[in-house]
Amino acid sequence: MTMNSTLAFPGAMLSASLQIANSNGTNAMTVLTGTTNGCTVGRLTMTSTDTVANTVTVSRVNGGVSAVVGTFPLPATAGTAVGVSPVDVISTIFEGVPINLAPSETMVYTLATSVTSGKVVYCHAEYGSY
Repeated sequence: MTMNSTLAFPGAMLSASLQIANSNGTNAMTVLTGTTNGCTVGRLTMTSTDTVANTVTVSRVNGGVSAVVGTFPLPATAGTAVGVSPVDVISTIFEGVPINLAPSETMVYTLATSVTSGKVVYCHAEYGSY
């Protein structure tokens, strides 16, 4: 295998947000797609206005192949009520290590149950593009 002798550092710092509502059901929702030259994701957070807890499955999809990388609980009113913290997905699933997405690779979230009508789950990503 040939290694590149040039270091690659993220250039533009970007962010992406996604809202998951009742109408999305339990469909996989894309929170982020790797940029033209790939990207490093440093922060993924989730909050919820739903008064019912849920379970989130995180998958990476590359070349049409989906791979589950982890599942975690999303507490009721996470990050939107006093005393209930938002979920730090990088710490929860990836043990605090930033992750890389290849060009066109996507990260998707799937909820175990639909969000309560009138409530929303918010997903936010902060990443550097190469």
